[in-house]
Amino acid sequence: NPTTFSATQAAWNALDKNDPTLSLGIRAETITGFTPGSGADADKLVYLSGAADVTFQRFITFQQGLGGWDYSQAPVSNSVIEIDAGFAASQPDLTLGSDPRALDKVASLLARMSSLKSFNDQGGDKYYVIVYADQTATSDAWLYAATATENDGFDFVDNVSAVPDTDTLELIGIFKSIGASGFAASNFV
Repeated sequence: NPTTFSATQAAWNALDKNDPTLSLGIRAETITGFTPGSGADADKLVYLSGAADVTFQRFITFQQGLGGWDYSQAPVSNSVIEIDAGFAASQPDLTLGSDPRALDKVASLLARMSSLKSFNDQGGDKYYVIVYADQTATSDAWLYAATATENDGFDFVDNVSAVPDTDTLELIGIFKSIGASGFAASNFV
């Protein structure tokens, strides 16, 4: 990562998103018909780290009204962090819009989340992150794989010269018409 967040954003924006030779962290699967929630008919996602499945740890919702999460349930590696649709909507300066491929905007949301309620990643902790397109019952959900390094949450900035800060963010799935805050812990195994 560059030494400032704006430089990281500029690097992402400078890439040609139409270049088929680049993954850019935005080549995702589109999933329709996924049943979220905790009911008996709910669909499941296997939590992966690379090509291997790992033990899913926690499902944590970062909520606007509660100022984040309870530290007793703070994210640990291999957790799912759900960004409550209300929190995303309460950050109008980030203008997420309807483009799940705008990694700079999603990274801004994660950096804001980290600054409001920081967590101590263990340097290389991996997470799935869920962001909702809007607050409606037909909202799309975007699933990202993210890595926080250097024990500083999601800042996407290399600010300690001794250890490179290589926070990452990759769009891996677009779930169509799933509904705001539709996912539940039981959707992950």
